[in-house]
Amino acid sequence: MAEKDKFVCTTLCQQLKHIAKSNNTKSWATKNTYMRELNKICRDLFNQCQVQKLENIKNIQVKNLIESYIDEGVSVAECKKRLSALRWALSYQNAWLNTKGSKKQCRFTLTNKELGLGNKVFHQRFGISAEGFKQVLSAMQGNEKYQSMASLQYYFGLRSREAVLVSQSQLLDAIRTGKLTVKEGAKGGRERKININTKQKAILEDILSKHGKLGYTNNYLFVDKGTRGNVSSVLKGYQCYFYNHQHDMPETLNPDEHERTTSHTLRRSYATNRLIQLRKKFDETQARAILIAELGHGEQRTELLKCYCGGIL
Repeated sequence: MAEKDKFVCTTLCQQLKHIAKSNNTKSWATKNTYMRELNKICRDLFNQCQVQKLENIKNIQVKNLIESYIDEGVSVAECKKRLSALRWALSYQNAWLNTKGSKKQCRFTLTNKELGLGNKVFHQRFGISAEGFKQVLSAMQGNEKYQSMASLQYYFGLRSREAVLVSQSQLLDAIRTGKLTVKEGAKGGRERKININTKQKAILEDILSKHGKLGYTNNYLFVDKGTRGNVSSVLKGYQCYFYNHQHDMPETLNPDEHERTTSHTLRRSYATNRLIQLRKKFDETQARAILIAELGHGEQRTELLKCYCGGIL
């Protein structure tokens, strides 16, 4: 029997099929990428280390495998991608084992640094000024949808997908409570709350007045989830608009590069402006912690601010 066929017949392969079918904690694009990388690393763990189940994977086995990858010329980025997929699968498998009452847990616990892959170097990225954002809105003249999505990113720090999937009930609740709750479209579906002020409430009210009566399914303001592919189509159209109209877009505040604005630049602009505000009320540690939570990053990922708040860190 061929080596490939042996892997297909293992419990490990069956576990991957179960995860592919049941684990929906990522977007479809991310999930497909993870499953592709997961198949590679699990196949190698089976062939080289005779691993039969996810919960049998040990630190030393992964460490040896990563060393062999590096020797073979596999890039550090590719190694990290496969490890991310593996951790995603192990997290799901642990949760599944808990529901079954099993005390057995997956035993792979090493970090990328402990595996010799080091930490990712985050380059400073810059946002745009208030005048620059006016130029963005001017470049979108005639497309109120895109203007509103851009405002949600610039004034509230939403990701592109989060802005596209904003609902009427979500904004009404934010106006009522003073906190914008973000969950749909967020990475991993992790919910977060953003405190909003009077100016931000007025922006939300303006967006609702423009788009609140479109009648899309589930109260969405910009997409119709009842139409297959509509979300991805609107998201792609919005993101591509910045590239297609790049000569009408302002340059970022980066003093070293002529860098044009993208949709993500607006989120970085929010991060920079918000950190400046928070520093007036809190010490540096507290200010950064609040901003990280509002951006939807993990508490331990403080280094990400380096590529969000260029020029003020």
